[in-house]
Amino acid sequence: MRFQKFALVVPAALEETANDIINLPRQLIITDGSVQYTETFEFGVPFEVVVDPWLDVINTTNGETAWYVVPFNGDGVRTALGLGFLQNFENPELRLSNETGTYLGGGVVPANQGSFLNDDWQLRIRHIFGGVALNGGIGTVASTGTAAPTHYS
Repeated sequence: MRFQKFALVVPAALEETANDIINLPRQLIITDGSVQYTETFEFGVPFEVVVDPWLDVINTTNGETAWYVVPFNGDGVRTALGLGFLQNFENPELRLSNETGTYLGGGVVPANQGSFLNDDWQLRIRHIFGGVALNGGIGTVASTGTAAPTHYS
């Protein structure tokens, strides 16, 4: 799988350093004695710096120096996250409180006409779902900033 672009996700403390690294010159003029030549290099895949202030809060290992490289904006052909529902509960469930009483001529008073006691109506919506990482590590590299990066593939 070839990704078109990556995001370098960093905490606020590393924003300037990350931008400096991403914006390094792509051409170097090298002088070897009296000979001068130009060396051109490319990262191969473009990067975009993304500053996430939550890294300081959720990263307990080393919040100010941890960084992550992930495919940018869901780039790639594999789904990384999924949304799951219980079988036969894919749609939200709507329930109305039905303490309304009956009409004199017969029949139930609709729930949206108000309660017998309080002249109000109540509703409850329940939606049962969950999320899961399917291929969370594909194209991902992480580092606490104190050791060699951990590669996921």
